[in-house]
Amino acid sequence: MRKIITKILFALGIILISLSVLVVVHSYVAQKKANKEIPQIVSSLYDLMPETHGGFLDDRSDYSMPSVELNKKDYMGVIEIPLYHITLPFKANWDSKDAETIPCRYYGSIYNGSLIIGASESNIRCSDVISIGDDITVTDMTGAMFSYTVSDIIITDIIEAEALTNENADLTLFVKDALSNEYTIIFCNL
Repeated sequence: MRKIITKILFALGIILISLSVLVVVHSYVAQKKANKEIPQIVSSLYDLMPETHGGFLDDRSDYSMPSVELNKKDYMGVIEIPLYHITLPFKANWDSKDAETIPCRYYGSIYNGSLIIGASESNIRCSDVISIGDDITVTDMTGAMFSYTVSDIIITDIIEAEALTNENADLTLFVKDALSNEYTIIFCNL
């Protein structure tokens, strides 16, 4: 009986390891595909925007951000981290699966300083080296470019709404590291 249980446990172990390898390979292939598409998406989004101009927070009755459908996905704009040569589109709606390959708006609006964007370390490749004082720009689909400075960085293994909310931040970017399952939360000010 003991040999049978050992064989069953061994077979289950092999199956679990095989499934883990398949998940890693699938994630790698999806990221490679997204990396090829991202420059085309960014270029298309810039082509669809009016001429870029400086954006600023103002009193509005409507804080909703416009989006554009491209390849059956809605995009709200482009996020750039110039020091690290990162330029990425960001999707209008949160989807944890999509956030593995393309940043997604988690909550809020750029127009009232409540925008939160979620991403993975595979597309925000600088999350382990980004520093307070680094610049981040976000350009919306109206061509308004908002320039931010990183003001605080927190690393945590648990992501909760309270951790993402900082009344002193005008932009929050959180990045998940797939290997460690830690999150780097980057708070930025205009």
